[in-house]
Amino acid sequence: MKKNILKLTVYVLLITLATTSCDFKNNAHLTQGSEITQAQLYEYSQDTTKAGKRYSFTGYFSLNEDIDLDRNKTVHLNIFTAPDGKGTLIYPVMLDFGKHANEFYAPDKFTSEDLKLFDNAGNPLGYKDKIKVSFTLDLFTDRARKKMLYFTSDDKGFVKKHEVYAYPFDLKDIRVDRAE
Repeated sequence: MKKNILKLTVYVLLITLATTSCDFKNNAHLTQGSEITQAQLYEYSQDTTKAGKRYSFTGYFSLNEDIDLDRNKTVHLNIFTAPDGKGTLIYPVMLDFGKHANEFYAPDKFTSEDLKLFDNAGNPLGYKDKIKVSFTLDLFTDRARKKMLYFTSDDKGFVKKHEVYAYPFDLKDIRVDRAE
């Protein structure tokens, strides 16, 4: 009888440890990626050999619309080449809402100064801080290529439209670091 109770106690303990440990993010696999440009991101989305590899780009985060402050959702952040949503939009990223590593936080009522992005070590970054966003390029190669447009601007502010036929893609396993 005592043996069965001991086994049951160990079993319950193991299940408790397994389920509670899933609540904590393990960021060890989130390595920094090789730096690429916006143009390279779209170029790589045409090449199946680039799928599943880690890349990064550097910029500033910005919100371009109201956000739903549901604490259980992800937030879309645009990454621009300059602070305050200026410069060229590099690409939007999705981050979990929260106050932990690689998450985004805003209080119920906020100004831009209140927005916080937490880096891979859990340190808060502001919207004027330059960041490095690393990600795994997830190409949906089982779907047909489609026409994608992206825009760049030169030093004089002239905007140029680019058109590519590429696989739909997503940026997954996001890691945020302060850019040097």
